[in-house]
Amino acid sequence: MIDSMTDGIIVLNRRNRIIRANLTARRILGTGSNGSIINQPIQTILPQVTSQLDQDEVGAAHSSEIALDNEGEQRYYDCRLTALGRQSGLFKGRLIVLRDVTESRQISQSLRSQKELFESLVAVARATTEKPTLASTLQNTLDVAAQLTGAESGSLILVDRQQAVTQSIVGLGQVELSEKEHLVNRVMTRGLAGWVAQNQELALIGDTSQDKRWLPALDDTHLTRSVLAVPIVSSARLLGVLTLTHSEPHRFT
Repeated sequence: MIDSMTDGIIVLNRRNRIIRANLTARRILGTGSNGSIINQPIQTILPQVTSQLDQDEVGAAHSSEIALDNEGEQRYYDCRLTALGRQSGLFKGRLIVLRDVTESRQISQSLRSQKELFESLVAVARATTEKPTLASTLQNTLDVAAQLTGAESGSLILVDRQQAVTQSIVGLGQVELSEKEHLVNRVMTRGLAGWVAQNQELALIGDTSQDKRWLPALDDTHLTRSVLAVPIVSSARLLGVLTLTHSEPHRFT
C-alpha cells in the first residue's frame, strides 16, 4: 500500500539514517528501485531537510517547500517531517512525506502574474484618462510604463495609417524639441521602432550590442543595453510604438 502511494515516504531512525523508502521516494531521489539509500544519512541524500532535524518532540511536524532536480527537470515538493515515538513519548525516529506541488505552484504563479499584468494595464489605462491634452496624456502614459517596468528612459510615438509620425514623446521629460524630432525620424526610418512598426511585433533585446536592430545614440550620453519595444495596435491597425530602455543588460522580460 505504501509503495503504491503517490507521495514519497521516508522513515528515519533515531540517528537520522534511512530505514525505509517507498518507490515514489526512490524515484524522487533518483535512486531507482534498489536499496542503495538504506542506512544512508538523510543529510547526505536530502540535505534540504538538515535544518529541520533539531525537532525531537514526538508528534511535532515541520513543513517546507524544497526544489529537487528530477531527471533533468526541477520539481517542487511539500516536505513534511514528523517526529515519531512510542506511546510513552520516547523519541524513536522521523517520518518524511514528499508531495509533488509543481503543477499547483505553476498555476499559482500564473495567476499571480496575470493579476500583476492586469494591475499594470489598469494603471496604464488610468494614466491615459488623467490629463486633458494629448501631449500630457502621452507623457503620463510613458512615465507610468517606465515606472511599472523599471525603465530609465523610453519613447512613445503615434503614427497615422501611412505610418507617418503624428505625435511623439521621447525620454522622460529631458529631451529638447529639436533633438526629439531628429531622434524620432532616425529610429522610425532605420531603428528598432521602425522595425516594430513595420512588422507589428514585440521586440525584446537583452543586450543591444548583440542585436543589429538597435541604433546606438550618436553620443555616449544615453548608453542603452536593454530594450523593450511594443507595437500599439487596435483592430489590426498600428497606432504607435512604445519603447522602454535601460542602461543594464537583460532588465526586461
